Amino acid sequence: KYPVAECINKVGHGTHDENPVFRKFCYSEKIKNLFRALGYIKPMIVQSMYIFKSKRIGGEVGSHIDNTFIISNPLSCVGFWIALD
Repeated sequence: KYPVAECINKVGHGTHDENPVFRKFCYSEKIKNLFRALGYIKPMIVQSMYIFKSKRIGGEVGSHIDNTFIISNPLSCVGFWIALD
């Protein structure tokens, strides 16, 4: 009914390892230094994805806490969002 590009919501959970351009960015010294500045000693990427904000799919997402979905003990996960346009 609509073009596929307008109907995609999310892609992947390991894009940080599969896409060479995204991998270079995710593992860059700039990103590592950012997490070190936040106090993380050995930052590690456990999940990544592209979330598309199409006018046809999805809608506004209310306030939420991602660590209710990614549980660690002790609490050690942080979500890092990068908006691309």
